[in-house]
Amino acid sequence: MMIVRLIKVLIVVFAVLGGANMYFFSFFVQANDKIVWAHEMRRAFILADHELRMASLELTRLVRSYIVMGVESQLELYWEELLIRDRMGSVRQAFIDNDASLPEMFLLGRALAYQGRLRSIEALAIELRAAGESQMALDLTYGTMHAAYGIAFVNVLDELSAATFARTQKIVDRAQNNALMFGRLALAVAVLLVLVIIAGTVLILREVKATMGREREANEINEIFLKSSPFIMNIWDDAYKLVSTSSQSVKMFGLSSQEQYMERFHDLSPKYQPCGTLSQKKAIDCVRKAFSEGHAKFEWMHQTLSGEPLPAEVTLERFTRQGKQMVAAYTVDLRPVKAAIEEKRQAEDESKAKTRFLARMSHEIRTPMNAVLGIARIQLQKEGHPPETEDAFSRIYNSADMLLHIINDILDFSRVEAGKMEIIPAAYETASLIVDTIQLNLMYIGSKKIDFKLSLDWRLPVYLIGDMLRIKQILNNLLSNAFKYTQEGRVALSFGMEEASEPDDIILLIGVSDTGRGMSKEQLDRLFDEFDRFNLQENSAIEGSGLGMPIAYSLINMMQGTINVKSDPGNGTVFTVRLPQKTHGIDVLGEEMASDLQNLEAGRVPLKESVKKVSKFDHEPMPYGRVLVVDDVDINLYVVEGILASYEIAVETATSGSEAIGKIRNGEVYDIVFMDHMMPGMDGVEATKIIRGMGYAKPIVALTANALKDTEKMFMENGFSGFVSKPIDVDKLDKYLMRFIRDRKFAPKS
Repeated sequence: MMIVRLIKVLIVVFAVLGGANMYFFSFFVQANDKIVWAHEMRRAFILADHELRMASLELTRLVRSYIVMGVESQLELYWEELLIRDRMGSVRQAFIDNDASLPEMFLLGRALAYQGRLRSIEALAIELRAAGESQMALDLTYGTMHAAYGIAFVNVLDELSAATFARTQKIVDRAQNNALMFGRLALAVAVLLVLVIIAGTVLILREVKATMGREREANEINEIFLKSSPFIMNIWDDAYKLVSTSSQSVKMFGLSSQEQYMERFHDLSPKYQPCGTLSQKKAIDCVRKAFSEGHAKFEWMHQTLSGEPLPAEVTLERFTRQGKQMVAAYTVDLRPVKAAIEEKRQAEDESKAKTRFLARMSHEIRTPMNAVLGIARIQLQKEGHPPETEDAFSRIYNSADMLLHIINDILDFSRVEAGKMEIIPAAYETASLIVDTIQLNLMYIGSKKIDFKLSLDWRLPVYLIGDMLRIKQILNNLLSNAFKYTQEGRVALSFGMEEASEPDDIILLIGVSDTGRGMSKEQLDRLFDEFDRFNLQENSAIEGSGLGMPIAYSLINMMQGTINVKSDPGNGTVFTVRLPQKTHGIDVLGEEMASDLQNLEAGRVPLKESVKKVSKFDHEPMPYGRVLVVDDVDINLYVVEGILASYEIAVETATSGSEAIGKIRNGEVYDIVFMDHMMPGMDGVEATKIIRGMGYAKPIVALTANALKDTEKMFMENGFSGFVSKPIDVDKLDKYLMRFIRDRKFAPKS
């Protein structure tokens, strides 16, 4: 556009300069005519010579008129010139005709004067006067004067003609110079204009070529986009007529051509949309809305020509093309989305079904396990059993406890697999982590000739922040496997630390090594696969589910840690675990505490004694306490009553939620109500809601075999004061008894 405007301006300038050049050229022609006339006039005056003597007065008047008018009145002077010429011709003829009648001395004086012989005239005049010829002397003088006047007049005319010619010549020269200058300027402008036009044309052609190239490229890209677009693009005109479509319409509906899609567009929708509106009417209404509002978005049910439903999402956008409003429709196939949603729904349903199954299985399996472990624990608390009976109870307890660990592993793995396992950091004591881990796993030594060694870095902080429960779970899996798969030799456990990038962080370095059977490279590659156990025939006597290592691996990853394994068949295995932990305070274990921990007795401990150590516990008697235990299974009531018997607490039982409600409605008050979760008819949650609705505010603690995640949260949101899982967690049960009975009994009264 700028180039075109520049060319237009240059054309105007060129036109102005051309016009000026033509004006000066015409002025030059007029000036040249004047100089030609001046030359002719000068020649006429020179030819007049002696003829002017008789027309002096007339010529004088004409000369004065000429001087006054100058060169400004060319036509009038030219006319006067003609008159002068005619007059001179008449004078010349009269002079010739009358020349003989003129005085002789007059003619002689005039002739001598024309010849410039003035001295001769003067001498002759003196002689005539001396001779008394005064008249003749006078005629001679008159002739001389007449000639002198004529000569002077001719000289004046000649000078005037020369001056006029000079002035005219200057004007002509100036006109010629101006005309030449403007001619050159016009030529330069013309050349420049031609160059600009050529350059502009070249630039315009280049721009046009580039624009055409860009447009062609844009069209190609647009065509590629339309062909590769995963959605259909339709164009509707203001008459609500489909005028264009993309190639995706052929692919989506399995048609032969785009024309077929446009011709049978209304056949590609069912007669009615899911909302009950006629498809054709709704389509026009949607397009009309897009024309009026500029935008519309909605879901649409299409169908193939064979009648297969094809859900889609349609977006309409208004645009203007060549002054006309149109609507672009973008149709996205929702079948993959709907399929994904359905798959997700099915997966969620399956997950819920799995969760319900695990909850049910957890309850069904843990309920009898609660009885086995509870009865074995109760019997082991009693004194006076024969050694073989006590040994039998110990084996029952340990076997049931092992089975319980397998159940817990299955539940934990299901949590990890479902993404419901959480890492809950909290401050913990490093020494407690070490001692608890060792004491829990020494029982696996049994009668094996295994030397256990513990090594510690005295620089370890006294307190760390992390999930101690999950760290114990990792350690228990690693250390128990080391003991299980080592028949004799050495098992070592080490705790160290490495610096982390943050000043308040450390890397807890844990090492577990053994001199047991070791693993091959193929076995190492499958070490963290679920339900995978090696050498089943050789290891058939070793308990396990094949889930311990996968669970440990998942927990380490959830803690942003790493695990490294080195193993040599027949020479043992070394595990190295690195777990990021935060420090809590500046105190460290120190050399003395590290030495004390390393000197813990780690020799062989008889299985029965280890079980007794775990099973026997001392309780503070609470004879002032009164509790209600609600469970539909008699054996569970028996176990709880047996455990509570050592506390000397008054225990009442109920076999259903309705019975428990009846007791509360009759005015009974208990320090704690232990309520089973899953009971036929009315479950524990429903019974608790009713009891709370009656205004009962005393503690109600859930007893349940459902050990899945979020169980405790669910109980707390439904009016429970606490949660104890089955088999009965004696330590947790003891904490509730101390909190809700003893502490409230002896709490200072305000």
